[in-house]
Amino acid sequence: MCMSNYDINDIETLDFREAVRTRMAMYLGSEDMNGVYNAIQEIVTNSTDEFNMGYGNKITIRLFCTNGVGTTVQVVDEGRGVPFGIKENGSNTLVDIYTKPHTGGKFDSKSYQNAAGLNGIGAKATNLGSDEFIVTSTRNGEEATAVFAEGVLQNYSTRKVKHSKTGTNVKFTPSKEVFDLEPIDIKYSRVTRDAQILSYLSEGLTFVTELYEDDQLIDSSTFKAENGIADLIKDTSTNPIHPTIFYGRAEENGDIVEVAFQWGMGAEKSYTFTNGLEQSEGGTSLTGAKTALTRLCKKEFDKGLTGDLARTGLTYAVNAKLKDTPSFANQTKTKVNNPQLNGLAQAAITAAFEDLINSPKDRLKINDFLVKERKADQAAERARQKVKEMEKEIKKSNASQLINPEKLSDAECLGDENSILLIAEGESAAGTLKTARDYKHYGVLEIKGKMRNPLTSTESEVLGNAEVQLLAKALGQVPFQYNEKTLRYKKIAIASDADSDGSHVGLLVITNLMYLFPDLVKEGRVHWLRAPLYSTHKGKDYTFYFTDEELKEAGQTNNKTLARYKGLGSLSSDEELTGGVNVAQEALFGPNQVLDQLVPNEETFHTLERFMGTEVEPRRDYVMNKIDFSEVRE
Repeated sequence: MCMSNYDINDIETLDFREAVRTRMAMYLGSEDMNGVYNAIQEIVTNSTDEFNMGYGNKITIRLFCTNGVGTTVQVVDEGRGVPFGIKENGSNTLVDIYTKPHTGGKFDSKSYQNAAGLNGIGAKATNLGSDEFIVTSTRNGEEATAVFAEGVLQNYSTRKVKHSKTGTNVKFTPSKEVFDLEPIDIKYSRVTRDAQILSYLSEGLTFVTELYEDDQLIDSSTFKAENGIADLIKDTSTNPIHPTIFYGRAEENGDIVEVAFQWGMGAEKSYTFTNGLEQSEGGTSLTGAKTALTRLCKKEFDKGLTGDLARTGLTYAVNAKLKDTPSFANQTKTKVNNPQLNGLAQAAITAAFEDLINSPKDRLKINDFLVKERKADQAAERARQKVKEMEKEIKKSNASQLINPEKLSDAECLGDENSILLIAEGESAAGTLKTARDYKHYGVLEIKGKMRNPLTSTESEVLGNAEVQLLAKALGQVPFQYNEKTLRYKKIAIASDADSDGSHVGLLVITNLMYLFPDLVKEGRVHWLRAPLYSTHKGKDYTFYFTDEELKEAGQTNNKTLARYKGLGSLSSDEELTGGVNVAQEALFGPNQVLDQLVPNEETFHTLERFMGTEVEPRRDYVMNKIDFSEVRE
């Protein structure tokens, strides 16, 4: 066994600057753009902490770009300014704050309350991870500036100022050597979005964002929320189902949690904040809010609601303000851990529900919405179970190649590129196709009655329809799980009678295919096998006409026999009755075949919805305004 030569010489100690620059992920979460945005957040958070302590009501965030690439950020506040000066021991306070660990003014509650940045690491990591970092602090009639390069002090200066303004100005350029996992390109849209979110947390605080290209101002935005997190809900809720945004607040021992929420038609959206900082992973406050929402929705609306259903379409925010140190799961503060926030959030939700209960119109709308969502979820679950059952049956039938011989007459060459499944309604039409087809390439599926319309039926009703199940088995496809490689037939052709009823049957087939297997339709695999309306013949010489217009254009029949066909079943395959001609074969296959490929465009789905959906008006308007009833003939 080989022993490694591991001794005291293998033990190293990195100084703080080197540790941060080589292990940035430990301090700002990652070494990619997420880490860069976390660095910006750390500097902005220090400014919002000042506002929360009652100093300054405006924060300006500037992004400087070169050739369209964001490289440098400047954050200016109007707070008290970072303390600066030389202590008795010779240490430089301003320099120490941005370079030395465990140096700051937020380790107790004397100077700061409800502050997010309490570990004193974020601003230091930002400085040490920047090519250039310049901080200027103005307070008490003086101004101090410290200039750093890669975290090393380059210059420190102070001067007297005649004005009484105070505040901190930080400008920095993140280093591509530190954040080296991807090119640095700070997006103005992200900067403005983050500023807007922060504005909701601090009523009265104005955020200004500015975009510069080669030092020229090219864009700016201003954000100021008058109603706090209620404005956040107002701006982000999608198609609200009730007008009121409900708000609740709870306080205990100086800690505060406020909530706001509204149900809408969009997806569930939640926002979690602690002391002015957003937690993308939530935490104890979000857990408490969810617990209370589930409990109260079950009590007030529907006992059958689960947590997910209760929050369907809900946009809600939980904002916590802690007097003392928040506990976060990591340095990037993406998840809050303080246990007391769970109970406070539940209390805030309960307070908001008191207003909801006393608002009968809102309560009724929410109740109806959530009950419908529960029923829809139950229907969806039944549909999911039906799909699983169909998947088993389709796999079994694919393996045995025996599906339903009474309804499906398979082609010999299944899966061949020239294989076509003919779909016909009724025994007569299917019988005609079976006797006239090319057995090698054509299969015939007989459907009985009309399929369920997926645009007017529930998913479980559609999947439970015998004709839909038969169609899926014939194609060898599981609904919503289309796989071109396992298609039993590469083409589908609707073979219905050339009348309005046949057209309706065909439309139902198309609608089901587009609903269950949209990619199959988009690939151009669906066709319509046209049946003739007329034929003229003299002896064995047959000519077929598929529309009234075609017959009119043909003119005189020159003593030929004219026949009109009422449907596919009237096309005879009995050659003894037709003078030695298989009329069905001549009309539907070979050179006389009219096989129209159905290729959808952008309007296809909209048109199907108009004429096959639940709304009656589009169909009625079309019938009354577009159809000449004098020409209607069955």
